[in-house]
Amino acid sequence: MFTMLRTTLALAMAASSTACLASDPVVAEFRGPGNGLAGSAGTNNKFGQSFTAETTADIGTIELSMRRNGASPVNLLVTIFETNSQGLPTGSPLGSATLPVTLTTEYEWYSIDFSQQPVAVSDGTRYAITVSSDPGDGGYLLQTATNNPYADGSGLVYLAGGPWELMADNFIYGIRDVLFAVLPAAS
Repeated sequence: MFTMLRTTLALAMAASSTACLASDPVVAEFRGPGNGLAGSAGTNNKFGQSFTAETTADIGTIELSMRRNGASPVNLLVTIFETNSQGLPTGSPLGSATLPVTLTTEYEWYSIDFSQQPVAVSDGTRYAITVSSDPGDGGYLLQTATNNPYADGSGLVYLAGGPWELMADNFIYGIRDVLFAVLPAAS
């Protein structure tokens, strides 16, 4: 009886510690640490990040570390695109979602829910997250890390009148990546 109890307890402890070690599944992520910013108020300038999917899945949530850029609330739109050979957004959006809460003045992680319009991504394929806000609102600042520490994508910028470009040394913000996580839809 004692041996059976000890074996049952050992199995329960092993199962418990295994569950604690398992991490949440991700499609792709780069959580920092952050040491910079990129952001805008209105639709003239947009920012984003390309990423390479680590698995084939439907996107359920995108998480971004960001804060408000002004005193007014912000209406934020997050969109997913396929990318061209340079890793820049191309074609029609695969899907988009809005952030239904007001950003605070301090950096926080915010979840943008794509579960109502899941976007299918394929393992090893590069995609782009783009962020824009409404004209006249407070705008947003995305938390970034300098010198492109995320190897499977790049920070992106769209300046009024121009095409999407990689954030680079010739841009005011310099070379950097946006802090992000792309999480799969619940199955």
